Amino acid sequence: MALCEQVEDPKLAKGLVRREVVRLYTPGTLVDTEFLAPCELNYLAALSVRSDTVHGRSIGLSVLEVSTGEFWGMEFHGPHAVTQLLNEVSRLDPREVLFSKDLAPECSAWIQQIVGTRLCERPPTSFGQQSAAQTLMAHFHIQDLDALGCADSPAASSAAGAVLSYLRETQPTVPLDHIRRFTIRRNDEYMHLDGTTIRNLELLKPFLSNENASGSKPTTLLSVLDRTATAMGSRLLRQWLVRPLLHDDQIRQRLDAVEELKDHMQIRTALRTALREIQDIARLGSRIVLGLAGPRDCPRSVSS
Repeated sequence: MALCEQVEDPKLAKGLVRREVVRLYTPGTLVDTEFLAPCELNYLAALSVRSDTVHGRSIGLSVLEVSTGEFWGMEFHGPHAVTQLLNEVSRLDPREVLFSKDLAPECSAWIQQIVGTRLCERPPTSFGQQSAAQTLMAHFHIQDLDALGCADSPAASSAAGAVLSYLRETQPTVPLDHIRRFTIRRNDEYMHLDGTTIRNLELLKPFLSNENASGSKPTTLLSVLDRTATAMGSRLLRQWLVRPLLHDDQIRQRLDAVEELKDHMQIRTALRTALREIQDIARLGSRIVLGLAGPRDCPRSVSS
């Protein structure tokens, strides 16, 4: 779906007023709240396959959540790279996946295993290392990729450049100033849950989507645990469920934070009350930067 707008003054037009396409609506580039589920992430992803003398074949993954500006990448190496990538994609459940038209047939074969998302072929030039680097440096106003920490991750940076290139192509008049950071994630930070495990344990989605005989919705682990007061908290909880922590120090820090709130009921109650009054700041901030926020998004504060 495309959005067209007038691009000249009707008073000055000779005949029909000139119109141009100012925005393309694709599954992975939505920022309009009416099209997004408040408690779900809407990822746009890109895959890049490269060969080098150090790792052999490397697979890069870059992910952007346009409505919040979350932007990061990963790389997978070795004989299990394809399996690790497909598991990560299963955890992310992206709405749209970009890949180059010139991929080898065996690569195209495993990309077709990604189901439930829009697969979009892109020109090979979008994934070129030099082109991607220039796109990233121009967007973040930096001199080299060392500033982003991705100079040693060419496959991930190629995918990241392809994501930004696609976003600029589909949203030619929309500023992307809310995308302020790109990070590289490591494979050893979280427990690797594959798609089969996530599905069999019914972490996020039930086997059967229909309501049961009593009329209640099917139960998942997320539905049982999610007592969050904001959409931002619910989205974060989803990520925690599919990415369990591995390192002891991180686990203890999280448990200490939970214990602190458990032991102080008054503080916990006051905090939850305050949070219920907060809008979805992550998405609202992006809409303001993108120039898409309306009066209902920014209600007038009551003066004292």
